[in-house]
Amino acid sequence: MSVPLLDAIAELGAKRAAEGGLTADAVLEKIDPFFTSLLDLLPNTDSPAVIPIDNRKPCTHARLRQFIVDIGPSFWKCNVGRNDRVALLLPNGPELAVAFVAVLTYCCCAPLNPANTAGEIQGELLNVSARAMIIMSGEDNEGVLKVSETLDLLVLEATPLADEAGLFTLVDALGGLRDTTIQALPEDRRKPQQRLDTAMVLHTSGSTGNKKVVPHLVEDLLAGAICIAAACQLKPSDVCCNQMPLFHVGGIARNVLSPIISGGSVVAMPYFEPALFWSVCAQHQATWCADPHSSPCVVACASPRMPAVHWVPPSPGTTRGPRCTC
Repeated sequence: MSVPLLDAIAELGAKRAAEGGLTADAVLEKIDPFFTSLLDLLPNTDSPAVIPIDNRKPCTHARLRQFIVDIGPSFWKCNVGRNDRVALLLPNGPELAVAFVAVLTYCCCAPLNPANTAGEIQGELLNVSARAMIIMSGEDNEGVLKVSETLDLLVLEATPLADEAGLFTLVDALGGLRDTTIQALPEDRRKPQQRLDTAMVLHTSGSTGNKKVVPHLVEDLLAGAICIAAACQLKPSDVCCNQMPLFHVGGIARNVLSPIISGGSVVAMPYFEPALFWSVCAQHQATWCADPHSSPCVVACASPRMPAVHWVPPSPGTTRGPRCTC
């Protein structure tokens, strides 16, 4: 099936509408027959999956899926495999969205805030027991490279393709890979993360003390993304406009995974800018966004020339923020 979850999302959406809610157990029961890893749920169509705001062409679902299939051996050759923790230190944008899908598929992903200082990044790398880190070429990486040398981390540098959004090449930023043969990894680590493996570890904000590391299982993360897709009744024709930072679970589950697994697309903005948001929405005919924290700023910048905004309140008994549809 070109969009594996198409029927499941529609049926779960109808169930939620009829019963007033949807449980993770109901979602997992629905997808159990064909779900072992994220790779099983990725669409394989020629419609856009990740859209840039620059002049590069979008990355289609078929191209994204093939990129994910191909990148697995690249990790394995670097002696990085299933259940290894890989930190992502990339700026917001299409490459970060694709990197999430790639790392979530094969490893345990540890997103970091690129605005942190080198010292803060070192502390977080230690907290999550990172084995490797992916950085972006062309950024000011001097501090994090020194940190990586201190911690003896493998650092993979991503260089975006010039003509296609989201896709990139990876090279060893420090030189001297630990092993360049796939056979260096045991066979059970040369496969995608399975549904009961840890997909991602995230730091809490630290507002009540030291930051804590919170793990998310593959099936938990995907069940949440499917619930969002079902609640919003997402279809392959839907276009999400993301301006949320992608180093916490809200942006990842709502604005990256939900659009992609439903066969739709995400416009991956590089930063939060209310006026630019409306321009991008109009240009790419965005149909929805999920960003409860910045929505008041976005609405305040609306003008009669911009698309209409319809606020859909949360379901009774829930605390989830409103869905903003453009």
